[in-house]
Amino acid sequence: MHLQDRQVGNNWSGCLNWQRLGDFMSNVDVKFLQNLVAQISTALATIGQQMGNLRNEIGTTSHGKSLEELKERNNKIDNLTKEFLIDVTIVVAAFLIRTFENENPRTKTAPIEAKQLYTDDEEFNEFWDELYGEFEMGIYSFPASEILFNVDYLAYLNESKKYSEDVG
Repeated sequence: MHLQDRQVGNNWSGCLNWQRLGDFMSNVDVKFLQNLVAQISTALATIGQQMGNLRNEIGTTSHGKSLEELKERNNKIDNLTKEFLIDVTIVVAAFLIRTFENENPRTKTAPIEAKQLYTDDEEFNEFWDELYGEFEMGIYSFPASEILFNVDYLAYLNESKKYSEDVG
């Protein structure tokens, strides 16, 4: 089985009784839970660091190793241990990524005002199309203004505004 064939999160789903886990979690003290999560996070970070050390020791990126030493590295770990390390790496990485994303949510961009219709600014569209023409892709042909409108709406608005200021 290859690394890309693995699915994170599905390995243990059959073993857990989610209802019992939910009941347990509703009775757990919040400070205790926060402390427990902090301890687990620290332990996982330590595991990650030690996995990096192991990779440096036996991996192809081993620093200062001769070619012979790199060839012998394959015998240092058996297949079961390799599978275990791959599984642990996936679980730890997924946990760290999800924790980071939960604690650092992406900032929301300001909502764009109601989107205008492409046909609302015919004068600009004609100007832009005269400037850049039509783009052909096989049997299809699209005016430059329509492409700009549909691919980068904010750029379309900026160019339209700039055109209106220059003309008007």
